[in-house]
Amino acid sequence: MSLFEQEVRKAKEDGSSVFPGEAAFKLHDTYGFPLESSIELAGEEGLRVDTESFGRLMEEQRSRARDARKKGDGGSEALNRVAAEAGSTEFVGYEHLTSDGRVVGIARGDNLPEAAVEGQDVNLVLDRTPFYAEGGGQVGDAGCIRTATGEVQVSETRPGPGGTIVHQGVVTSGEIRSGQEAEAIVDAERREATARSHTATHVLHHTVRSVLGEHARQAGSLVAPGRLRFDFTHYEAVPRDSLDEIESVANRRLSDDQSVRAYETTFDFARSQGAIALFGEKYGDIVRVVEVGDYSIELCGGTHVHHTGQVAMLRVVSEGSIGSGFRRVEALVGPDAIRQINVERRLLEEMNEAIGGGDPAQAPERIRQAMARIKQLESELGKIRRIEQAALVEALVKKATMVDGVKLIAESVTGQEAGELRELALKARTSLDQEPAAVVFLGRSDQKALLVAALTKPLLARGVTAAGLLEPAAKALGGSAGGKPDLAMGGGPRTEAADEVLGLVRSRLEALLGRA
Repeated sequence: MSLFEQEVRKAKEDGSSVFPGEAAFKLHDTYGFPLESSIELAGEEGLRVDTESFGRLMEEQRSRARDARKKGDGGSEALNRVAAEAGSTEFVGYEHLTSDGRVVGIARGDNLPEAAVEGQDVNLVLDRTPFYAEGGGQVGDAGCIRTATGEVQVSETRPGPGGTIVHQGVVTSGEIRSGQEAEAIVDAERREATARSHTATHVLHHTVRSVLGEHARQAGSLVAPGRLRFDFTHYEAVPRDSLDEIESVANRRLSDDQSVRAYETTFDFARSQGAIALFGEKYGDIVRVVEVGDYSIELCGGTHVHHTGQVAMLRVVSEGSIGSGFRRVEALVGPDAIRQINVERRLLEEMNEAIGGGDPAQAPERIRQAMARIKQLESELGKIRRIEQAALVEALVKKATMVDGVKLIAESVTGQEAGELRELALKARTSLDQEPAAVVFLGRSDQKALLVAALTKPLLARGVTAAGLLEPAAKALGGSAGGKPDLAMGGGPRTEAADEVLGLVRSRLEALLGRA
């Protein structure tokens, strides 16, 4: 918005009534700002967006992307040759989930083999297919392709060059040969789940705009089996009550069981009827329109259910920011939504059981009370621990012995984790901070012996370091030591040597002081 406002100011200062297409393109290409938003906001400022320049820049970008794909995709040149020889693929997937066809090309990397055998990955092109190729936010179909001699398990379907549809998969049995007649079979359950998600996305789009305002326009989506992701323009986080309203209204519309109608018409006629064209999609003169009931009409090439009641249910699971001025809603659809509700219900039951049962409606308040009590007890326990630590430090300091003018505390301490042992050593050092002193504690944790050493500044001045002091003891434990000059930790798995290592610390300090 800051960049947009800068361009508006610049145009007005220049006395222009045009918002530059180059600026609109940069806002879209670099920051994901939809052209529709630029047109709408510029109009409010009395400016017209130069859509001609914008369109030219978009086409240049698409051309660069196509060239990059051709150079970067190992199989693209081979697929280009298939497209040049066989032409585009006839898509029959709106009406059928199975169809007969002919294998017109098998691509493996840059090669076009006559056949592919069991275990080989392939990109398969047919002259006719019911498989939907990924596009418009909808994932591609999966399924299988069979010939008289073999079978390919298709994991992904995507658009290829020259209007071809590419079936990506692996030969699971026999061999597949170019020119063979084939039967293409879409995974019906997966396709149905995807169709439910796509129709739910259209209903959600209309509902979001009706609840939040006409500015909330779709800015991207993912349509997958049983789930969807919907991105839209909006200036702030969507409150919980608004999300609940969106979910409620969307489900009410789905339960109305209104018809979903798809048809082809001219682009201009579709737009005159109010059909929403999604920014970033490329449309021809003839477009496919999807109408949901009497409230949603969009240009869409995806697959849909026939009545909204087939979707069954939509469950919003999250909402968040994906950038300045853009929000994302994720939702589950149909059986997946019902499973999510069952999971949430079971979680509530388990939480209720964990706090003693009773009325589940009272569970949140009882949990809040329990958490407050736990916090209070932790505070009281912390006070007790601090008192105990202070008493322990005082007792350990009293055990200090002298080594060549240096106070040495070398003791075994039980019941302390690594972090607690370190904290204890620092507190003990603080009480001896003004004189040459070394604090070394030995502890145990997870079948391992631990060492920590803390040195005062006057001792550091005599050339002794914490890691150097611990080195022989750590080696005796089967490990090593490291850290800062004034604070180091070490240890090893040889816990049976723990009884002797504190003596090694004392002799090591004598040797270091003698060298100094």
